[in-house]
Amino acid sequence: TQIKFTLLNFHILNNKTDKKPGLFAGLFALVMLLGGFLLINYLPRLTLGMLLVYAGLPLVEDNLIFSYKRVTKKEFVTIWIIVLVNAIAGVWTSYAFLIAVLTGLVLA
Repeated sequence: TQIKFTLLNFHILNNKTDKKPGLFAGLFALVMLLGGFLLINYLPRLTLGMLLVYAGLPLVEDNLIFSYKRVTKKEFVTIWIIVLVNAIAGVWTSYAFLIAVLTGLVLA
């Protein structure tokens, strides 16, 4: 479920069931898809970066922090090692994701 989207609906419209924000977001995504990079270049980079952080942090929170109760301790440590290898290797090489996947395969 998209809790952040439900909260966004509630804060904008004081209603959790209205579909107007979802339709607007879908229409905006369609315009950006059809408009291509010409329209995206008019948006500030900080705004796009913060949208990525806003969309990505709940995924990180759910899969890195709250997974402690759903997986074994060995799997939890393996998940953290994979993420750290990806972050550290990303500084030096463009093959960081491949290195992280191979690390995960070795640890599995």
